[in-house]
Amino acid sequence: MRHTLAVRTDGTLWGWGGNTQYQLGLPSGNPTQIVPTRIGTATTWQQVSAGALHGAAIRTDGTLWAWGTNYANQVGDPANELWQEPIRIGTATNWQAVAAGSNSTTAMQQNGTLWRWGGALAVTSTGSERPVQFGEGGQWSSLTNGAGNAAVVRADGTLWTWGNNANGELGIGNAYNGPGGPGLAQNTPKPIGPAAGWLNVSAGFNHMAAVRADGTLWTWGNNISFTTTHDYPKALLSSSPLLLDFQLAPDPAVVSQLPLALWPNPATAQVQIATNAPQPATLRLLNQSGQVVHSQAVQGGRQQLTLPTATLVRGLYLVQLVWSSGRESVRLLLL
Repeated sequence: MRHTLAVRTDGTLWGWGGNTQYQLGLPSGNPTQIVPTRIGTATTWQQVSAGALHGAAIRTDGTLWAWGTNYANQVGDPANELWQEPIRIGTATNWQAVAAGSNSTTAMQQNGTLWRWGGALAVTSTGSERPVQFGEGGQWSSLTNGAGNAAVVRADGTLWTWGNNANGELGIGNAYNGPGGPGLAQNTPKPIGPAAGWLNVSAGFNHMAAVRADGTLWTWGNNISFTTTHDYPKALLSSSPLLLDFQLAPDPAVVSQLPLALWPNPATAQVQIATNAPQPATLRLLNQSGQVVHSQAVQGGRQQLTLPTATLVRGLYLVQLVWSSGRESVRLLLL
């Protein structure tokens, strides 16, 4: 996805980035936009979602609209392969939320029903040209659509996923392991654990992330680029939700019980690191390519040090504490 779509508080629709497939909803003659550009003249837009090369939105009157590339019917109207500007999809006036994915779109209506169209996502074997209802009804509070997978959070706090599971991105405890394997795509939404307490969820290319009511952040799926778990490169896939330890301020009671803790996180100029290894260890800092950009020896037992980070490239890193019989890892975000 190389474009962004947004709705302002005045109900106007805006976009910027690439427009090669009219994913901005701007007609011919409007190339890549480097600044936010208004789409159309309507002032009744309520919610919008950007897919890989298409967009979808809902207006305040409950109507559903989409535009951009339609090679897999992700726009929801098979009449054209490219829709340069927003077109209305169907005649319903009770749409509540929509999520555009890579080659498909998922939406829910105010009556709690889920609908999907575009490329196959285990709902049908061949995909669908127009919105097709699937799954159970319910009061859904959060909806997301990734690359071949999707997820919803129900009002009761349960989290449901479906679609492709080749990288464990459904979070149901298994991943694809050959024909007939337990990780094959799920046809309909399936709940994952912990059972309840989820607030919202977001699907990436081959991983997902979700926030629980207690404020904790969990991820699962492919970890090849630090997208999910703590331990890289040891854990390349996680088929079950893993807790991420992002700390903005230290809790002494918690820090004293951890082999490795750091704060602030995210950080800018420097990071405080507390270690408590059972024996002398090595503290390492790895970038997103798995390269060690800093390494130093630390004594066993409780230690605290300051790691300067002002000269490092901004982004995501992995702090590792490694000793002869084990390791501990925590992700660090530099802003």
